[in-house]
Amino acid sequence: AFTGNRDGCWCQACGSSYPGEEQLRKHVEFAAAQEDPGDAKAADRNEGGPHVLLQRNWKAGPTAETFRSLLEDRMRTHHLEVVCILEGCDAVTSNSVQARHSYTVDDMSWDCDFAPCTKAEAGHRR
Repeated sequence: AFTGNRDGCWCQACGSSYPGEEQLRKHVEFAAAQEDPGDAKAADRNEGGPHVLLQRNWKAGPTAETFRSLLEDRMRTHHLEVVCILEGCDAVTSNSVQARHSYTVDDMSWDCDFAPCTKAEAGHRR
């Protein structure tokens, strides 16, 4: 599915990411053509490069749950974290203001919404 960024689908053979399944399928077809041994018996023996095997056993890209579990495992095993930096300018003093936060996989919540942090007064539009 197209998500509007570079990482909508990823190749299980090489890890490259693509915005949609159509681009992923074209990548797999091209890479498989480069790896294909050209031997009809190789298909019977399940031989060939990783893209050839992926093309022979093609199925839709990973689900969100699969991608999430792979991401969590990678973040845990490689001790990765997400660093967020928010910077702005104080309207009164014109001073720069900066807030930094670091998040590990244990700090993250998946498929959640933020609690409402603003409230509209009666008679005003949201």
